[in-house]
Amino acid sequence: MNKIKLLVPYVILAVCLMMAAVSRASAATFYFSPVEARIGTGGEVDVSVFLDPAGEHINAVEGEVLIPNNFVSVGAISDGDSIIGMWIQKPAYKDGKIIFSGIIPGGFDGTYEPLQPKRKAGKLFSFRVRADKAGDAFLVMRNVQALRNDGFGTPTEVSLLPLPFEILEYKGAQVEEDADTVPPEPFMPKVVRDKDIFGGKYFLAFQTQDKGHGISHYEISETKDVWVTADSPYVLKDQSLQSTIRIKAVDYAGNERTETITSKYSFAEEKGRFELLALLFLGALLVYVFRYIYMRRS
Repeated sequence: MNKIKLLVPYVILAVCLMMAAVSRASAATFYFSPVEARIGTGGEVDVSVFLDPAGEHINAVEGEVLIPNNFVSVGAISDGDSIIGMWIQKPAYKDGKIIFSGIIPGGFDGTYEPLQPKRKAGKLFSFRVRADKAGDAFLVMRNVQALRNDGFGTPTEVSLLPLPFEILEYKGAQVEEDADTVPPEPFMPKVVRDKDIFGGKYFLAFQTQDKGHGISHYEISETKDVWVTADSPYVLKDQSLQSTIRIKAVDYAGNERTETITSKYSFAEEKGRFELLALLFLGALLVYVFRYIYMRRS
């Protein structure tokens, strides 16, 4: 009887894999990595959520990961190295589930590798799971949507694979943290104004990625040494655009990347300085020409 009980999670996984294989040709597949886990109580494992577009061209996804709280708990969540270019809802744990929603600008039909004809799945995000109680448990996804990059956001069929957990009564291993000293990727923040957005006020649009632990937050400074935590889009306090704007991206390891937008006033000042120098040079040139002509005549 105990042997049959132990086989139940693997039978369920096999059935899910068979169903996914049947629908794979026409369904985008969401799955976990690793595909199964066996750990001791107190042990930890890092789990990633992947999207295999399976021939589709996907530009938006959303969904939930259900966490069996009676067996496991969730630790750090990271969107480092994600294919998502813009999060509508960054992966966050609340009320027994991880909720996520994001956009992939330009769409996603798989990652490419040299000399590999088949395109690979792309990572959405990852999270750490701690085994709290012995037993059999599953991580599953629900309310998942994938929208095609067809100009209409047409939903496509999706296939969802669970992650079976076998938690045993022995002290499990802890996950050792890798040192992350790499700052977020360079980015180009933009000052934008649209009559239909924020009452026609100037606002700041920005976004970047971090290949390590993911972006923790952004900070903005319009005044020297005064920083505020902010999200994109951000309505500028200085609507005259005379301030130098600095945008700082901070990852979960504390690494920072700061980009600067020179103020409109500074641009005008530099332009005026250039024009003044040009006029002085032209004036000196004319004086030299006239003097040369006068000397030739005399």
